[in-house]
Amino acid sequence: MKKINKLVFIPGMLSNHILWEKIIPRFEADYICEVVDVSSQNSVESMANTIIEQQPIPFHCVGFSLGGWITLQIAKTRPELLKSMTIVCSTGATLKADTRKSMSDLIVQLNQSNFQNHITQLYSRWVCEKNLTNNQLKQTMFSMMQNHGVQKTLRQLNALLNFDGHITNQELSKITTPTLIIQADEDLRVDPDEIKQLANALLNAKLTLISNAGHFLPLENPAALATVLHDFLLGDVKNKDS
Repeated sequence: MKKINKLVFIPGMLSNHILWEKIIPRFEADYICEVVDVSSQNSVESMANTIIEQQPIPFHCVGFSLGGWITLQIAKTRPELLKSMTIVCSTGATLKADTRKSMSDLIVQLNQSNFQNHITQLYSRWVCEKNLTNNQLKQTMFSMMQNHGVQKTLRQLNALLNFDGHITNQELSKITTPTLIIQADEDLRVDPDEIKQLANALLNAKLTLISNAGHFLPLENPAALATVLHDFLLGDVKNKDS
């Protein structure tokens, strides 16, 4: 049977198609899978608009971190295009003052010093404790981040800092798209209270917690993520594809 359902994966900052390589094979029998590139645009709005322009038919969307912001922006502007949305390690919430400061400081540092040193420091903060000594994971993440590069990272940091189109609770309450929100148990980058607030604000959302992972859940525990996503797409929302 010909596959007619599209599953679009959106990576976050410092990531690309490598982020999804262990996830996509689980879905290729049922979906046309595509990883979109959001590294060349200068704003979250233009990232969302680029994806909208590239997708002529409604699709299922999976967004990680920055990709979650982009997914919510699509839901805000063109909700009819989304058959479902999955938000991974993201809330789309307005940046807190301390987060804005740390991101601004990172921009200054990246412009002044060695990129490799910074991704080494980020690794120790963005993975769960048991993965700190996982050399295979470290090699994969370093390769992905180095491939992404400093200029794309700076562009995305500035896009996040300059974004003022955050979706409000009132706007969220009008979205009926089936939604899965996934939180990692050791994610220090995302406020768990904000994740719960997002889940509560949406009319048709479920919140799932995955263990043994930090912020880079798709690389740290891909099997668990694929299973949760598979159950959601081929269980909870399968009737939308019939």
